[in-house]
Amino acid sequence: MALPDGSMFSKSDVVRRIIISGPSGSGKTTLINRVLQYNEKCQLVVSHTTRSPRDDEIDTVHYHFVDQEQMKYLIQTGEMFEFVEFDGQMYGTSKSSVYDVENAGKICIFDVLAESALKLKKVFGGPSVLIFIKPPSLEVLKQRLLDRGDTGNIERRIESAKEELEYGVAICPYV
Repeated sequence: MALPDGSMFSKSDVVRRIIISGPSGSGKTTLINRVLQYNEKCQLVVSHTTRSPRDDEIDTVHYHFVDQEQMKYLIQTGEMFEFVEFDGQMYGTSKSSVYDVENAGKICIFDVLAESALKLKKVFGGPSVLIFIKPPSLEVLKQRLLDRGDTGNIERRIESAKEELEYGVAICPYV
């Protein structure tokens, strides 16, 4: 059987990784929370970031919140499968975060930017699924960012979202 990207897998292959990407505010986290709520076989791979936590975020649950120096150390020591800079902050997926989920016998769920999704697909190969979450419109996306308190440079974030929409739709077989 062929996947949309042309790679092959047999019925004995099991999807071990679901990589979900989309612009900030597209609904990735809402979708992931629903999947986790109803499927105990799945677990979120907790990413690392250098940004400050939002009021409702908990360290090691939503992200591993680290400073720039810690992130650079993780990168230099080869601990990161991938990393990107977005809106002046760094985000990345550590090997230990992935192995923690895999060693628990769970399906890895990733919440990443489109650029990171492609990097992870290349790293893992095999039966991984890429899903891109596209917001209903840029106006809805802007309102979602405002509603959750992302009051930074909204216009810059919308421009970043436009770029990510083009990139994500091009690389992800499921939109």
